[in-house]
Amino acid sequence: MPHPVRGDARVRTPLLSRVLSLLGLATLCLPRCAEQQTFLGVLGRSMGVDTETGLPITPARADEHELGRVALDVGSAVTLLELAGEAGDPRTVDLRILEERSAASTDGDATIVRMLFPAADVRVAAQGSLRLGAGDGVPIDGVIGADLLSRFAISFDLARGRVTFLDEVPGTSSTLAQTDLLAVFAYRIRGGGNTSGSSCGENIPATRILLDACFEDLDADGASRKADFTATPSTAVAPIVVSRSSFARLRPSFTPAACNETLHLPSGSVGGACRTTVSAAALVSDTDASGVERGPCRSLARTSAGAGAPREAAAIACGDARAFGCEALADLAAESESESESESEAEAGTSPEVVVYVVPDEVFATLRIEVGAGAAALDAIVGTQFFALFRFWVDYPSSRVILDCRSEPRCAHRERLPPLQ
Repeated sequence: MPHPVRGDARVRTPLLSRVLSLLGLATLCLPRCAEQQTFLGVLGRSMGVDTETGLPITPARADEHELGRVALDVGSAVTLLELAGEAGDPRTVDLRILEERSAASTDGDATIVRMLFPAADVRVAAQGSLRLGAGDGVPIDGVIGADLLSRFAISFDLARGRVTFLDEVPGTSSTLAQTDLLAVFAYRIRGGGNTSGSSCGENIPATRILLDACFEDLDADGASRKADFTATPSTAVAPIVVSRSSFARLRPSFTPAACNETLHLPSGSVGGACRTTVSAAALVSDTDASGVERGPCRSLARTSAGAGAPREAAAIACGDARAFGCEALADLAAESESESESESEAEAGTSPEVVVYVVPDEVFATLRIEVGAGAAALDAIVGTQFFALFRFWVDYPSSRVILDCRSEPRCAHRERLPPLQ
């Protein structure tokens, strides 16, 4: 039941002393310590968002400044808005997340306020500087990041263009994992740190979600090669994004010589990117019942052999019917560029492509420093082309991601995967 809430979220640190956007490319010091941050809104009521680009986009308002297209991104550490001022400047604004009203509305208001963050601390982006996507990209007016979103459990139903803010997702992970068509992934939270070397002299809160992933690549003869990845989710990036050196572990023959595409991320534009595809990508719960971590690909193999915890084991996007035993699974992959191609592939029992952009290692360099030496090297971003296959929750209060197959016709559940090659 939706209920209005005034929330007090204790911020453990002052405002981020560095602009750590999606890939942590820019840094600067922020102005003041936030003793208490509040939000006002109705929890449990879904709101409509624009998902034409595959990303959750919504209008917003910062004080009296209208922001027509703002991305909601669990992968950005800070909130970045195109406002008047110098790029990177800190600002404190009353930030409202809005929902566009239907054409049938007769009260004259084009939007309705769904969430208010009074005195929210944000960063200024230069006018016209923010774009998302490949090639020319799509212009946006801002990104609302995990500094604000991490106060909630958030439900994303991208296929239907709905987002819901919740105070929690009811049920323990073990209970939810026993529900048909649900997969539960406990995540590690990293990032942040002490900034005593800066003039701010305070801690940066950790907001970076780390998940275990296994990607598979098949050569022309169908020979399989798999590699483990440590991934972070993003709802402002559509494809999977992987660093060059890490992708070479999956495809040793890969050469970056012809990589000349541009990919626009919340942190800025990345040149020298390559668009390619892989046969399959899986998120894996990399801990068996005994608590032993075995590596995502090995855990996936144990599950297919009946030795793991099958209901919690994996969520897979298949781009090749032979990968990960995908011939026994439904159409778990990103939308193809052609609807007719998608229909013909479905009839043939295969799936659309699993798109990967391979980017220079420098793109991940600052982010790896942020997550710290104690964490596995972060080398991939999993975007909405994967997550749109499901209704999914990013449950910050319980440190878990939940994927739900129940309302998605392309998604199928198996208690145990077929044997892997």
